Amino acid sequence: MTDVGFDARQLCVIIDTGADDVKRSLSIARTVIDAGCRWIQLREKSMSDRNRLSVAEALCDRAGVDDLWVFVNDRPDIAILCRATGLHIGQSDLPLAAARRLLAAAGLQDTMIGVSARTPQAALAAQHDGADYVGCGPIFKTTTKPGLPEPIGLSGLEAVADAVRIPVIAIGGITPGYVESVLLAGASGVAVCGWVMQSDDPGSATEQLLGAIQRAKARKR
Repeated sequence: MTDVGFDARQLCVIIDTGADDVKRSLSIARTVIDAGCRWIQLREKSMSDRNRLSVAEALCDRAGVDDLWVFVNDRPDIAILCRATGLHIGQSDLPLAAARRLLAAAGLQDTMIGVSARTPQAALAAQHDGADYVGCGPIFKTTTKPGLPEPIGLSGLEAVADAVRIPVIAIGGITPGYVESVLLAGASGVAVCGWVMQSDDPGSATEQLLGAIQRAKARKR
């Protein structure tokens, strides 16, 4: 497993408008991309399958032009149909090995897979099973995704990052003000939904996150 590419993509913006609106979803995604983000994860659980596929295909069509990673949340079938860069799965989704078999059967052996993991044990299991990265959280309290467990905090993130060799992407309640502390705790990058999706200016919100990442990297040198 390799982390090639993750150091240049330390921000993953999760696109989830909470609506079944292809035009709005694509508009926000394109604004985020134009602001400099090079890693998009498409969640959009409120969308019909048809519309989610439409958005995924449009983003993947643009991926090569923009040097963009497009990951699909939960759905290996949509990832296969649009030939996405990657798939992100949670602990209650298809097991990683099963998702990998589906991708391989479609000739997509190189498709990356990320796995949600909030404990060192779950992260180690994901690493053992061949995950390319783990999404760790929620780090802080968030209202973007209902029904989440209690935040694990920076100490929980540090424990996960210390346990594995693959990249750890922190998620949950992350704003520009938290970026440096999250990276110092061992995260390779951050995945953000609420700060961008709930902003009146998603482009500016994305730029603020990217600026915080660059400042944190500069201070770390």
